[in-house]
Amino acid sequence: MASKAVAAELSKTEKLNGNNFLTWKRRIRHILLQDGIDHALDKAVASPPEGAEESVKVANDKLVLEDKKARSIMLTFMEPDVEILFEDQLTAHAMFKAVGATYGETSQGHVKMLVAQYNGMKMQESDNIVEQINAMTVVSKELASLGRPIPEELQVETIINILPPSWDSTVVSLNMSDVALTVQTLTAKLTIEAQRRKKKSTTDSMVNIASGAGAPTSKPRNVPQKKQDFKKQGKKPQFKGNNSGKKIGPCYNCGKMGHIKAHCRANGKGGGRFQNKDNRNNNDIVCVVSEVLLVDVVENTWWLHSAASRHVAKSREFFSDFKEMKTGEHRVYMGNNTYCDVISIGIVRLKLPSGNYLVLTEVLCAPNIRRNLISIPCLDKKGLETRFKSGKATVGRNNSILFSGTLMDGLYSLDLYSRSTSNVKVDFEYACLSLDDSLLWHLRLGHVNVNKLHRMVSSGLLPKLHNELRTCENCLSSKMARLPFGKGERVQNLLEVIHSDICGPLNVKTHRGMSYFITFIDDYSRYGYIYLISKKSEALDKFKEFKVEVENQLGRTIKILKSDRGGEYTSDLFDEFCKANGICHQFTLPYTPQQNGVAERRNRTLLEMVRCMLNHSMLGTQFWGEALDTATYILNRVLCKTTKTTPYELWTGRSLDLSHLRVWGSGAHVNVPYQNRGKLDPKTIKCNFIGYSSHSKGGYRFVVHHSNGSVGVIESRDAYFLEENLDPRNPIKKDFYVMTSDVSDPNEEVLLDDPQTYEQALESKDSTAWLKAIQEELNSMDKNKVWELVELPEGRQPKGCKWIFKKKLKPDGTIDRYKARLVAKGFTQKEGIDYKETYSPVSAFTSIRVLLAIVAYLDLELHQMDVKTAFLNGDLEEEIYMHQPERLAVKDQGDKVCRLAKAIYGLKQSPRQWFFTFHKVITEYGFIPNLYDPCVYTQVSGGKFVILCLYVDDILFMGNDLEMVLRIKEWLKTLFDMKDIGEASFILGIKIERDRKVKKLSLSQERYLDSVLKRFGVVGWKTIDSPIYKGTSLSKEMAPSSDEERLKMQSIPYAQVVGSLMYAMLCTRPDLGFVVSLVSRYQSDPGALHWQVVKRILRYLLGTKDYKLTYQTDELIPIRYTDSDYAGDPDDRKSTSGFVFMLGGAAISWASKKQKCVARSTMEAEFVASSLASTEAVWIKGFLEDLKLSCWDGSPIQLFCDNQATVTTLKNGEISSKGKHIEVHYHYVFDILQKGKVVVSHIPTSEMLADPLTKVLTTDCFLGHVYSMGLRRD
Repeated sequence: MASKAVAAELSKTEKLNGNNFLTWKRRIRHILLQDGIDHALDKAVASPPEGAEESVKVANDKLVLEDKKARSIMLTFMEPDVEILFEDQLTAHAMFKAVGATYGETSQGHVKMLVAQYNGMKMQESDNIVEQINAMTVVSKELASLGRPIPEELQVETIINILPPSWDSTVVSLNMSDVALTVQTLTAKLTIEAQRRKKKSTTDSMVNIASGAGAPTSKPRNVPQKKQDFKKQGKKPQFKGNNSGKKIGPCYNCGKMGHIKAHCRANGKGGGRFQNKDNRNNNDIVCVVSEVLLVDVVENTWWLHSAASRHVAKSREFFSDFKEMKTGEHRVYMGNNTYCDVISIGIVRLKLPSGNYLVLTEVLCAPNIRRNLISIPCLDKKGLETRFKSGKATVGRNNSILFSGTLMDGLYSLDLYSRSTSNVKVDFEYACLSLDDSLLWHLRLGHVNVNKLHRMVSSGLLPKLHNELRTCENCLSSKMARLPFGKGERVQNLLEVIHSDICGPLNVKTHRGMSYFITFIDDYSRYGYIYLISKKSEALDKFKEFKVEVENQLGRTIKILKSDRGGEYTSDLFDEFCKANGICHQFTLPYTPQQNGVAERRNRTLLEMVRCMLNHSMLGTQFWGEALDTATYILNRVLCKTTKTTPYELWTGRSLDLSHLRVWGSGAHVNVPYQNRGKLDPKTIKCNFIGYSSHSKGGYRFVVHHSNGSVGVIESRDAYFLEENLDPRNPIKKDFYVMTSDVSDPNEEVLLDDPQTYEQALESKDSTAWLKAIQEELNSMDKNKVWELVELPEGRQPKGCKWIFKKKLKPDGTIDRYKARLVAKGFTQKEGIDYKETYSPVSAFTSIRVLLAIVAYLDLELHQMDVKTAFLNGDLEEEIYMHQPERLAVKDQGDKVCRLAKAIYGLKQSPRQWFFTFHKVITEYGFIPNLYDPCVYTQVSGGKFVILCLYVDDILFMGNDLEMVLRIKEWLKTLFDMKDIGEASFILGIKIERDRKVKKLSLSQERYLDSVLKRFGVVGWKTIDSPIYKGTSLSKEMAPSSDEERLKMQSIPYAQVVGSLMYAMLCTRPDLGFVVSLVSRYQSDPGALHWQVVKRILRYLLGTKDYKLTYQTDELIPIRYTDSDYAGDPDDRKSTSGFVFMLGGAAISWASKKQKCVARSTMEAEFVASSLASTEAVWIKGFLEDLKLSCWDGSPIQLFCDNQATVTTLKNGEISSKGKHIEVHYHYVFDILQKGKVVVSHIPTSEMLADPLTKVLTTDCFLGHVYSMGLRRD
């Protein structure tokens, strides 16, 4: 019989019914522990050996009785239908293990339910905080008991993020804290705060502040000294001064109580009973505040206040720029009838939840004030409107919200950026409350430098500027320094020398399809012309156009034209035209662009201005042509170093007026002529300024964004400009702020940090490092005897070559080394002459993931090596000649060419030749290639083994003996020039992290995703929990329906984004499988709705870029999940197949593909999906078997399917008459089932891990499956 304590517990214990295993498990163990027999659960009783002593037999009999008792208690607390399943278990240990196997660790559905329950927890204002935390802790413990622990840091972050809005100040304080929190310490802090809130009483009474300068006083000076006892009078205090009998707030003019601005004596108005005597110094600043401002709060919070006459901060840490002030020069009077000194005044930038910044100017720094204040009267002076409703304060202009605040402790706390508030919507991209005159003219003049501004003020072209020019972040991000070109001789007259150059192609075409521009600059005046062109061959036509115009305007003729040796300038037609018109055409020497420095510098300056203007305005990059025209217009009207007056004045002989200049891209209201509008239509239309009219005097050019997404360009002189409103247009929103390019033309304008040519490398600030890298490459080629110098045989054409420069980065993003590589221009090779075969195998990503899962499971050594100049080890079979490297020709042998002996980089056959060289060497050493992946090799010696995986020139070593691994690495060093990286931490852009104590290995692409998000301007966007909305359906009908829409989509890098997402999906992100496959179907003609889904994927990645594919398990059994939707494609009604293979606790292979046939039922769609997955199953099984590792027993791969009809069909081995039309090659699945390579089973849909690869799911369901696939945070 059980003890009384046990009996008491038994009366409370719920019987096991299959759904309450975790609760039952805890209670049963507790019951048996109280009776001292819990050991029966952990170990079965063994029979005593023959001949054992009597005492041993007695002890063993006792254990047997205790085991029976434990077994009986367990059976007692099972429902009858459950009890019958386990009553044949002979011991308590066996029974406990069987129950766990049935209802415990193997129940994936229960895990998903708990994950969904955890992710769905929310806290309401009325909830008990401690009870909610306890509920979350219970769920996390249950997940931990099922082998799915939630890291404590994630638990802490989750609790903070679900706190109600009224706890925002506490959230900010916790997020700013440097102390690491645990769930226990966080619970304690929140409990104390909850108790404090319960006891705290908030007061909204206002305090009239004393006037007068000098030492602090204990009583206000402007109120009667006699204290009124309102309690004795039996009534509340009444404030006189208006007809309503209500209390009058502070005056917005002087800050004093008792009157309003309209009656303020400071304005010369009012008087009588509203008049207050004030003996304060003029430097004192009145700041009327609420009593609650005297209470200490979190230092980083800011409070909106209607009584504060100025913005005030308590610390200089908030200031981006400030000016020191003398002690006592200014004072702020506070609600405790004292004052504090102002120590500085300056500019504060506050990061908003959108990731953008609120800029406050003339902010006072007063260290003794208790709260940071934002003055609502100051906002009102800037034309901003503040509204209060339902516990929220919103500040905006023209019905657009700039920022907001939340009611707390009787005041409104500004909503600032934090992880918990980053999802607050702000309509404006950027909110700047004032532009000083220096910055305004800097923007109007296309971001010219400060020296030019000062020179133009001195010359009288600009009015006196009252502010120093602050740092312009657009200039910092858009202008890069290069070494200056040498100075040449100046001419004395207009048109004596014209400099010309072509720049492009830019990766984004203009609305008119232009991707190049050509410049013509007069040497004497520096006056410039630019023409947009679609191809370089238009250079001659534009020069003719330029020549006719300028010669007619000036009555002079062009004497000399200077240009580089580009083919567009050296053509016979161009030469004949110059000769016919008496123009001397001078060329630069080869590889000497400095000789055309005027044009080179002008192109650089123009592009820097264009970048600044585009970034500042936030107009799309397709407007670069209009920005370029404006930049040219501005440069002709600003001073330059070589002239005493502006180019415009020298060119035209007229004086200059700059009053008409406006900030490019700024908003404007343009007058609509009465002929084009109805009587009730608005008189203006909202536009953006994009340039100055070249055909109409005093005219401006504007772009109009229509509601249907199209754009139009108009010209007008009647416009009201919104230069200080940096919201350039509404509702169009810019998503990308940079122009990128993949073309490697030396004349192409790119925004990459790596040099694109040999000359750029020598001119860069890292020239010493690049020269060293070049020498290392040449030394390597000399060591490998890559070529010999010979005379070019008759009839042979040598191949060109070029230098490729690349900064190799460490895993943390810092520079590891500078790498220079000489490559042949293999695109000129001809098949059958210069090469025969090009195919070269590389290891599959699936192979790498399988091997890393094995490494985690067996706790193997994992090392990495990199083969330096790997391709140079491959011998060439063909006879190929190449020019000597530019500017590095051997002295006295410059007319000779290189006869290649080795497979230099760039040749089509180089990868193939390198692979066969390595394959021959490694197999001769005793390694055996895997039959299913020829780039994976295994060597076994006794009980020791090493697996080697080759991916081009990266090699991974995996083995159970460190000495054996190191010995093989040393052997390879004797054959090839190798870099020993040591333990592997980074492979193919994938970060490898290990915790060998718990046999865990994680794969992450956070750095790669960071670079992708930054490249496409995804910074400060609102994050989301799923990459696609439930119910989203895409089709070809969403493609652009007009030329305007198609032109707009051409400026959007749809294909580049999808390609970048594809690489992440293939490597470590199975959660992207379906949605990336979906959006990639529309790359040929994407529409705006397709683009919206792509942007949602980017927002999802912004919030989940730290996800890691984590391998950690106690067993190594491959499991396959296969699924399909039904007729999901609205265009052709085809279904989508999906599968995911699990090994070592995480996904090793996955796919989402649209089926090639139209299924007539869900069974057919699932059958086709199963056949697709079966081919992958055979490959994985064969790959594992060929590794010949003892951890793999060669058992059939388990196939899970959630369609019962499909499972029945597969088990029966034939298709019914309804499915006879299914193509024969899909019947392959029957063959592998009969051969025992695969075993099929049915599972519920809730446990189907392949579901996210075939269709759109709800967020909770999606997140549960993602976690089960092994994607998680630390």
